Amino acid sequence: MDYLLYGLTVFALITLLYRMSLWIARKRKPSDVLLTVTVVGFLIFVGVEFLQETALIGSSEIHFLTADWSYTIAIVALLIGLGLAIRESKPVINQSPQVLSYLPVLLLVVHPLVQDTLVIRELLLDLYTIAAFLIAFGLLSLEYFRRNTYGVLLSGVLVLFAGFIIRRYEIIPILHHEIGQLIVISGILIQSKHYNNQLLKSQKEHYDTQNRG
Repeated sequence: MDYLLYGLTVFALITLLYRMSLWIARKRKPSDVLLTVTVVGFLIFVGVEFLQETALIGSSEIHFLTADWSYTIAIVALLIGLGLAIRESKPVINQSPQVLSYLPVLLLVVHPLVQDTLVIRELLLDLYTIAAFLIAFGLLSLEYFRRNTYGVLLSGVLVLFAGFIIRRYEIIPILHHEIGQLIVISGILIQSKHYNNQLLKSQKEHYDTQNRG
């Protein structure tokens, strides 16, 4: 079962990475690049976890650090990418200074200080992850209600969040890991299938709104 779950997760992430790379090739925005870095970070994290779980590599300090830092960098890149996406969605006159979007980089400074304290490290990573979900939910909800776009991506975020909560906090008595991971995979596949179409639809709606104005 673990082999299948890890394989499906890697497949879903690679599919999403491919879709995102196609979009970046057309329109290179800093937010899109950082969101792509997020997917790469999660791929590395899942890959190391898989190799350790299947005993293809031993459990060592370097493997722990690789998994830990790849997850942390992925979350930081996600927070920065979402911050830039919020900034880019506003008219130029209303945009905040770009440097504010990069404040999550400070988390990379804090992380080594708590890395050896398991409880605090896990708590902070959970807080970072939940914060990223809430920001993504807020951003996509705003765009959905403003221009009726990103509806599918919004549902994908909700599916991902549900899977994360089930997997992380064991709220289902049995098979919480497997059920949560399958839900996470479903969320990733939703994002990968509709990523480009949703962005194109949003871009079209944005241009139409500007032309009407």
